[in-house]
Amino acid sequence: MRIPQVLNRNGHPTEEDKVWLDLAQNGFHYHNDPISGIRIDRLVQTQTPLTSINGLRFFNSQLLHNHELRPILLTLFERFGLLLYRSHAADDADYCYKTSARHAEQDGVIVHLISSNAKVSFWNASHRLPLTYERSDKNLWHVPRSVLEAEGLTRTDLTFKQGGFIITDPRTCFNIQEGFVITIALGERPLLERFGRVDVVWNPEVERMIQSMESNRFTMNVRYVTEIRE
Repeated sequence: MRIPQVLNRNGHPTEEDKVWLDLAQNGFHYHNDPISGIRIDRLVQTQTPLTSINGLRFFNSQLLHNHELRPILLTLFERFGLLLYRSHAADDADYCYKTSARHAEQDGVIVHLISSNAKVSFWNASHRLPLTYERSDKNLWHVPRSVLEAEGLTRTDLTFKQGGFIITDPRTCFNIQEGFVITIALGERPLLERFGRVDVVWNPEVERMIQSMESNRFTMNVRYVTEIRE
């Protein structure tokens, strides 16, 4: 990943610089976005599979063509691709996607797209400490709250009345108290090669959609299958 070094005309940090600083210091950066909230609510109401054609259209509009997110991602990454595309319902336990114990560097980001009427919490600077991690049945690392509190970490509680998005370091601990979250993990080529591809059920329309989403900067990193196994 690249460290942004762009200043505005007055010599002050750009918005992209501020995002990087938030990620480095606290482990997350958030933004209110009512359009995201409306579209996530619609996805939940219609029970749309994320890797269906409508789920991919959502991904395309809310990530690749989001006028707030896209400039940030293009500043952080030279070339990058998709690692994970999944959903989360409310669950007050604390999780992270990657441990600090084995991975001391940041080589990817997590983008959480947040529904309306959601409450999400993040443990400040939890990505900077090696913690006690437990495997969970959600394909996430669980961190006992007693461990986080014993380390003296503080928690930031965020309420999204109309929806929004949060960019995090994969090692940052979080919990979802209310609402619904769609999570997208992104990384550069070495990370893509290490973690494999995202399974998508093939049909001609889906393949055309995915091809239209790719560019010389971004790859969908998918594997076509006949069915998705839970």
